[in-house]
Amino acid sequence: MTAFRPIFQRGVRISGRNAPLEWVMATHQNPRALIFAPPLIGGLAAQQIRLYRRLIQSGYDLFSFSYSGHGLSWGRFSFAASIRDTRHALLHAACQARRRKIPVFGLATSYSAIPLLCAGRTDPSPFSKLVLINPLTRLCPLSVLRAFWSFCRRQPRPFSSEKRRYIYVKSYLDSLFPGIGKGLNRFGTLQRSRARTARILTEVLLQDPLSGVVLAHTPALCLYGRQDDILRIFHPDMGQDYEPVIRSICPRTRFQVYPGGHFLRSLKARAVVEGSILSFLRRGDCLP
Repeated sequence: MTAFRPIFQRGVRISGRNAPLEWVMATHQNPRALIFAPPLIGGLAAQQIRLYRRLIQSGYDLFSFSYSGHGLSWGRFSFAASIRDTRHALLHAACQARRRKIPVFGLATSYSAIPLLCAGRTDPSPFSKLVLINPLTRLCPLSVLRAFWSFCRRQPRPFSSEKRRYIYVKSYLDSLFPGIGKGLNRFGTLQRSRARTARILTEVLLQDPLSGVVLAHTPALCLYGRQDDILRIFHPDMGQDYEPVIRSICPRTRFQVYPGGHFLRSLKARAVVEGSILSFLRRGDCLP
């Protein structure tokens, strides 16, 4: 259908005192709505365009961007910067949606749920609906260390020499983030020189960005994988201690568990998730 053939746009936005951000947008002549989708850490603006092709092909505009320190976006990355960047990008996306008289839907995966929810806490919320896929709500270093120690204890050789420690750290990270280039100086496309390392460590240890954030009136769909090893680091008993945390932030959340892991690498899992998202976005309501 002609109406569902998108046009792709990209640019670098400069607004007031904010640092310029790289952005991309898929647009249609007569879109159903605009989906605002922040990227993952280490990913670029075009990442979400590739991930959600089926949503775009179904007639939805999609807007994404690159965090500070990524791609053509200026500045250096930190968690606080990612929240500021998301608010900045949302202003631009919401302006596009108002001009076209269409609603804005928020869509976030993993860490990107944190800046998305922070950006949506205004009254009224800029989002008509929210979709959260394997959303993280906090980065807890103690939980990560416990999970890493448990991983080391399962290995056939002791955690002794410096070389062995490096091998175990690399193996553990590879098991959590398969297919993502990483090393001492980079994570995905994010170079260490473009990240505020000391500030990031302080933020992880001392800050809880979603404290007090409640989107009381926004219908939400939360999908999470039955084999999600990253979520289990922070929520060992997924059904009992994960869903209540999400519902404390988004009370009008409906949950769906799908067969898969954190990054939707299974075609079957991706088909289930995409079908559920389309069904949810087209429905009139989402009261549990």
